[in-house]
Amino acid sequence: MARSDTLHRALLAAIVAMAAYPAFAQDSSPLTDSQRQALDRAIGTLRTPADRNVASQWSDAKKVAEVMCRPLALQELKRTDAKVDRVFLGDDTSQSLSLKGNTVLEGSGQARGRTGWRNFTFTCALDPETARARSFEARFESRK
Repeated sequence: MARSDTLHRALLAAIVAMAAYPAFAQDSSPLTDSQRQALDRAIGTLRTPADRNVASQWSDAKKVAEVMCRPLALQELKRTDAKVDRVFLGDDTSQSLSLKGNTVLEGSGQARGRTGWRNFTFTCALDPETARARSFEARFESRK
């Protein structure tokens, strides 16, 4: 009976630990409450439940890229090429975007301008208080 009791306690502890893990993983996010709330608000404005569901599953880095950095990226890239009309930050790989705490997003992207699509790497500085992008700097790959 003692062995059964010990096994029962071990299983119970494992279940409690697994149940607590998602909360732990979520709490380990570097984003501030205001950043998280801004992302949630933006995702909530998406047109369809399917779109909202997909966006809610994105990594924090992808959410920050889409909601906070991409609008500023488009604005800044238009300064160097007025024909820039599309900007993508990141791709389908997890290595394409890297969130550095709650103040910097780094990664790769593409912009469509007068000469077609161009690849670049970028740094997007974030304001943790206002949940907005402070600055966006792109470094374009040289053309061959």
